[in-house]
Amino acid sequence: TSAPGARIVLFSDAGWAGDVDAFSADPILLSVGAGVSFLDGLVRMDLARPLREVPGSGNWRIELQVDAGL
Repeated sequence: TSAPGARIVLFSDAGWAGDVDAFSADPILLSVGAGVSFLDGLVRMDLARPLREVPGSGNWRIELQVDAGL
């Protein structure tokens, strides 16, 4: 939006976690989400969902990020 107070955010993410010696590209973790950013990114809230099943994890995740300038 043109308003700096709030913006809608859409994103996707891909990654892998583990020991570098055991790296495997199968399966790569994938997720998509949407969120809202307030005060030009100072506060952000996201709702994300994995695209592949992750053992021991729920389907939806809410993240809140607060960033402060130094």
